[in-house]
Amino acid sequence: MALVAVSKEAYYPDYLKSAAKRANAVINFVVPNNNWGKYAVRILGGSNDFNVASSMIDKLLYTSSIDVSDNNEVCTKIILAHDFSVLADETSDVADRAVFSVFIRNVDSDSHTFEVIFLGLVQVNGRKDAQTLCEQIKLVLKSKSINIQQLRFHSFDEANTMSGVRNGLQAKLKKNFPYSMYINCRCHCLALVYVFLMKKFDVLFSVDANILGVWKVMKYSSVKGSIFNAVQNACNLKLAKLLKAAPARWLSQGASSVRLVSRFEQVINSLDAIVNEMYDAELDDLTYQLLVPDNILFLVLLADVLVLINKVAKFLQTRNLVYSKINLNLDVLKNELNDIASDKSPLFNTHSN
Repeated sequence: MALVAVSKEAYYPDYLKSAAKRANAVINFVVPNNNWGKYAVRILGGSNDFNVASSMIDKLLYTSSIDVSDNNEVCTKIILAHDFSVLADETSDVADRAVFSVFIRNVDSDSHTFEVIFLGLVQVNGRKDAQTLCEQIKLVLKSKSINIQQLRFHSFDEANTMSGVRNGLQAKLKKNFPYSMYINCRCHCLALVYVFLMKKFDVLFSVDANILGVWKVMKYSSVKGSIFNAVQNACNLKLAKLLKAAPARWLSQGASSVRLVSRFEQVINSLDAIVNEMYDAELDDLTYQLLVPDNILFLVLLADVLVLINKVAKFLQTRNLVYSKINLNLDVLKNELNDIASDKSPLFNTHSN
């Protein structure tokens, strides 16, 4: 399939003009001696940063789910604490049953550092309104012999059921415990930025659809997945699976875009081989959409930007966050993003051939 390079004279908004040149490096990967592999490694700096460290799981102090007799050392810490915060979120288990996860965040009296304690998963039967969830939280705390009157803060996501100021979970807790204060989850606020931009810019919607579309092709068909693996083997590359994108989760969106960029040539060659062997109009259109210059431009740009943003996002989620360093990290991020916008980023200027 012929590739159409981005014209340097093509119109782009000011903040994308310099990015157009960088997209050519991706579009022209079929040029001999293009050195695409080293270029991808240099751009991405490896994708290991997106793997959730297993050690993070060990940092969660665990107690069993609702059990009246469970008064272990962890619960005793909370009972003796002067105050604590509740974090909760609703999700679904592998059987698609609604479950409610409840966490406690408090200050350890010995180390004087914040600790997060997982109280358990509660299956939610019947109604899933704010009042039901409020009763579940009260039940969990009561079962651990934790004095809920010591609740000072509660934090949830932005779903109306959770954060509604009149009938949401935060309103119910505030009514029962007037000395507690609601704190909106900062991570959800940041994550929804990309979702909002997708509604405003069609090209972001297209890029997201492309990432998800390619993942589905290779994930749900063993035959097509084996073709992709064969192409990677032919290129002497370590087998890598494409990752599912989640626009509301920057770590996921960043990891999936980085992985697609790092295997872009192999994905295109695999789709061409699949279409030639078993013609599929949808796959043919997906290949075309992947090679649209604007889509390639934004895919590369998205990968680069999210690599930088996710470093700061991880910093903000560290166990013992040093608040005095937040502004410094944000200034570094702004400078790095400005370097990309002004075409000063060393990640791209090192590209040769």
